[in-house]
Amino acid sequence: MNIFRELRKQKGLTQIELAKMVNVQQTTVSKWEVGRAVPDYPVLLNLAELYGVSVDYLLGREAITPEELASGVTATKKENITPIEDELLYVFREVGKKRGEAAQRALIEMMEKML
Repeated sequence: MNIFRELRKQKGLTQIELAKMVNVQQTTVSKWEVGRAVPDYPVLLNLAELYGVSVDYLLGREAITPEELASGVTATKKENITPIEDELLYVFREVGKKRGEAAQRALIEMMEKML
């Protein structure tokens, strides 16, 4: 389903109601929802604020839903990661639990020096 349509329906708005809220024609909203047009930047900002999402999310550049974001999911958690990356994340979290954030930051600095 198109993200513009999905978010509008989640808010319980009709195309006409949304069009009035962002000062466009209903036909413009319809074009967004069928993928024939994209809102201009000022309208994207208004829509992002209205829906509580980022402009990147509206443009399909971020795969996190508002619900996932609210529950603490990050883009990293949504990506497909390799087994070694998963193991590294597990160890990193364990270091944080046992030694604290300072130890995690020290690990990050050490790894950055390897780059």
